[in-house]
Amino acid sequence: MTPATLTSRNNLANALHDLGEHRQAANLHRQSLADRERILGPHHPATLTSRNNLASVLDDLGEHRQAADLHRQNLANRERILGPHHPATLTSRNNLANALNDLGEYQQAADLHRQNLTDYERVLGPDHPDTLGSRNNLANALSRLGEHQQAADLHRQNLTDRERVLGPDHPDTLNSRNNLANALSRLGEHQQAADLHRQNLTDYERVLGPDHPHTLNSRNNLAGARARLAGAGRRRWWQLPRRR
Repeated sequence: MTPATLTSRNNLANALHDLGEHRQAANLHRQSLADRERILGPHHPATLTSRNNLASVLDDLGEHRQAADLHRQNLANRERILGPHHPATLTSRNNLANALNDLGEYQQAADLHRQNLTDYERVLGPDHPDTLGSRNNLANALSRLGEHQQAADLHRQNLTDRERVLGPDHPDTLNSRNNLANALSRLGEHQQAADLHRQNLTDYERVLGPDHPHTLNSRNNLAGARARLAGAGRRRWWQLPRRR
């Protein structure tokens, strides 16, 4: 079996993954990983790529423990072979953190994302898309830890940077605005959250169309923000002192 055949199988698996055919993708990635380990060795860069891809698909299948174990193995190998600051190493650390997040190990996930963000800022610069993605992931991990103010501050910084670097209509920018709105909602800032979700829905409808999954999710988020805002208003009215 030639390396080109293994590359083709890897590419087919990635395409199936993108289509949501996660089980088929996982089977192909598992086969590719076994073949690359046998032909190229366990530490070849292509083998490490196969292990990463298999772990990512397993995470999407809900097999988070297996995914975390594979990502941890890959991270150790990439740190040893490529160094702790290589972009592929940073990708492995990010993916391990995401798998740990899915396992509910939020503190470990946040610690890894914080380490990664520091390295991304130093190696790639504060405005690199991977740096912005790392800051987004750290903010999400902090939110799961209940650190909503820190999360909101990071999402606000990311939104400003993505609007400047990527433009106001880029999908990552819209994602940052959505995440900031959700963080503000958790802080009880329901009016600000609703305003951001309303802006996002308008942009999603214009950029992606009214039936795109992201548009539907945005519409759902706006409805939730409006309901929380109305609920907060009713509570304030109920708590008003009675006139005598």
